[in-house]
Amino acid sequence: MEVTQAGQRSLELSEALAWRRVSSVEVAAQGLLVGLNAGEWGGGLRRIAPSGEVVMIESNESNQPCGGPLNPQCDPVHAIATLPWKPNCVGLAVGLRHGASHGRIAEVCGDEVRSLYYRAMPPNSHSPEVAAPSADAGEPRISVAFFGLARVGDSLLASAVDGLYRLRASGADYLGPLPDPQTRGDFGVSFAVPGVVLVARHLPARWGTFDAPLLVQR
Repeated sequence: MEVTQAGQRSLELSEALAWRRVSSVEVAAQGLLVGLNAGEWGGGLRRIAPSGEVVMIESNESNQPCGGPLNPQCDPVHAIATLPWKPNCVGLAVGLRHGASHGRIAEVCGDEVRSLYYRAMPPNSHSPEVAAPSADAGEPRISVAFFGLARVGDSLLASAVDGLYRLRASGADYLGPLPDPQTRGDFGVSFAVPGVVLVARHLPARWGTFDAPLLVQR
């Protein structure tokens, strides 16, 4: 829907979107970006042009069934945020906990997709051990799943199954475990991190082992 002082206008899309799977929306330089989360069935990213055309943005560099860095068959996209150091590009929080864990922060610039950051995680553990700074070396099979992403100043703050990360143009840092949430009415929240509110996905207020909190700018 386009809303102006002159009135409202609805835009017909070139294809239907599964509305129950829409997890994030971002107005970016490249158009309206929509992240989809279908759990173990993936989701991926769509771009909606002003004409209503829906375009799938994807990349499978390895040509494997679930190869990344952005595979709509295997990669749920939970959050989208414009990169402070690249205003024409966005970062995506990609993550899935289904048996094992996998995910990354992907970068999308127009139709170009690359893996911005990922971190290996051993089986049955929430503590990553091996950092992988570049996609050129090949991503690990079991990696940290990311669920939240928000722009804070000159950096991106990301929430994952093992804690919080801060990404800048110079690289990424692990900030530590997630702060304990508090139950406020029907929500579980934490205001312990400057610039964002952490919101639990489930009650009682806790950060589950299969997901991580949403990050909301404040």
